[in-house]
Amino acid sequence: MKKIKLAIVILFALNCSVFGQDVFRTGKNCIQLGGGFRSIGIYTYGANLSYERSVYKIPNIGYIGVELMGEVLFPDAEISPIATLRAVYHAGYFRTKVLDIYSGLGVAIAPSEPSLVHPDLFLGLRFLPKHSKVGFFAEGAYYGANVKAGVCFLW
Repeated sequence: MKKIKLAIVILFALNCSVFGQDVFRTGKNCIQLGGGFRSIGIYTYGANLSYERSVYKIPNIGYIGVELMGEVLFPDAEISPIATLRAVYHAGYFRTKVLDIYSGLGVAIAPSEPSLVHPDLFLGLRFLPKHSKVGFFAEGAYYGANVKAGVCFLW
């Protein structure tokens, strides 16, 4: 439990000290489609699809969003689906139009595993070229595919 608490503190401390964002404002939507691999427990690869909506602005600090992510892992020629509900924090200290650094907490439900509910911590980065609604993302997470990358669509 101490390791999880320490990971949460480090995750948010890193997020607060890096870049802030103007890419993802209140009322914005984002769809991410990507792939990744799991390096904790069983080593495997997977694919993910997520939808996020920014719901609240914290003045001079950042934005809060809610995300629903579906993920499929492929261990040993099987299919292991995972659904995750996430609360996402987008830092807002140094405004930029191309980078979006975010972190958060989630609750993952994995019906194919003995323990059904799992915590999820994550830290990610989105890059959207200027005047574009299509970009790239990279993310590190505790549960599911630990390293993810792919494309994102913002509107």
